[in-house]
Amino acid sequence: MIVNPIIFWCCNSGFESLIQVCRNALVNRWSCGVGLPSLFILLSLLVLNVSVPAQEPRIWTDAKGRQVEASLVGFEDPRTILLQLGDGRTLPFPIANLNSSDHSFAKSQHVAFEKRKKSAESKPTQAIDWNKPANSDRFCIRSIRRSNSPGYVATKEGGWQYRQKCICVRIQYKGRSDVEHPVVKGYFYDRDGELIETYEKPPSQQEDNGQYISQPRFLKSRDDYEFYYPLTRFLEESDWATFVIVFGSGKEFSVDSFPKRSFKTLAFAEKSLVFPKGETAISTMTMVKSDGRR
Repeated sequence: MIVNPIIFWCCNSGFESLIQVCRNALVNRWSCGVGLPSLFILLSLLVLNVSVPAQEPRIWTDAKGRQVEASLVGFEDPRTILLQLGDGRTLPFPIANLNSSDHSFAKSQHVAFEKRKKSAESKPTQAIDWNKPANSDRFCIRSIRRSNSPGYVATKEGGWQYRQKCICVRIQYKGRSDVEHPVVKGYFYDRDGELIETYEKPPSQQEDNGQYISQPRFLKSRDDYEFYYPLTRFLEESDWATFVIVFGSGKEFSVDSFPKRSFKTLAFAEKSLVFPKGETAISTMTMVKSDGRR
């Protein structure tokens, strides 16, 4: 005979468990309907959240012949199984209180569970290729090269430089429609991979005809855009060695470096998004030269 699952659990979980549940019930003043709390309804509220995938439901029988239909979803410890009832609740149950057949079954499942666990732990973690970021298909970095600015370019020193030596970046958005306010950030690093300067957006430019150019609010789909990042005296004196461009929006980004190098030691805010299996210790952006430039 299949009995109420909570009665099945109550009769096999031990007196101390019942006392603890009752004590918690009184402290929290739970009640059901009118009058005193119902012990069995209180016990039915006990839920353990278990993320182990459940097996197919089966009939479990205790040593006294009482039965309950439930799925084995895991083990609280080597002596206790976790059973998921039909209504989604998960309850612990002592293996020692099962009949001989189910006792053997539970023990065999625990052995298999431990084998799978050890096998998973022994598998080597997949090596990360720090030269190959998981770049977006929509946010494309078409090229990075050295070039003089076609006119004037704004510098962090506060002035404008004409025909300034720069890092020129060409990007293209390949989405179905235009993208609003994408991130186009530039990072400069020294030979040790230490961050020395950050451009939160591309520097403004002024063409020879006097027209000012800055990053537009919208980037049109399939159009190419060029931005120039000046190689200032500060960067040259800081012995810059690597430039990194970051292009994207939300959680979808692409990155590239000039000249090409591993990203492993380079810190930038979007790193965990293009290396999702790698280190995410990017929040401490303290690798900056002593004058605090960003």
